Amino acid sequence: MFSFNSTPKTVASIVAGLTKTLTELDELTKEREALAEAKETQASTLIREAGDDRAEAHKARRIAHNLTELLS
Repeated sequence: MFSFNSTPKTVASIVAGLTKTLTELDELTKEREALAEAKETQASTLIREAGDDRAEAHKARRIAHNLTELLS
């Protein structure tokens, strides 16, 4: 006949393995979310700084245009 002596141990082993996998996936997810948040913050800062640089460039271009007009 069949012997089921190893079945409970096998099921327990599978459940333990899946539980460990879920814990590791949760930790990985938290790490990835933290990295994504940090990158979003960096991107936001870069976009804001790029806008500031663009405004400064526009001012410089306007000043150069005005000086060119004065010298003409």
